[in-house]
Amino acid sequence: GFLGLPAGKEHGLEKGMTFTVRASGRTICRIKIHEVSPKNSVGMIIPLYGNPADLRKYKRFELIYL
Repeated sequence: GFLGLPAGKEHGLEKGMTFTVRASGRTICRIKIHEVSPKNSVGMIIPLYGNPADLRKYKRFELIYL
């Protein structure tokens, strides 16, 4: 699956970067940045890590660069 992000090159994101996605102190999943534009990006959800279905429960989350 994929996760759209409201941050892109202007925020320092680059294709290939890997992040842990956390919300409310819980680790949800990991993503690898797949596409980047100046203001937006798309992360590919890395399979078999966490429970990405939980992303639907949250309106806000944080990215931890790995």
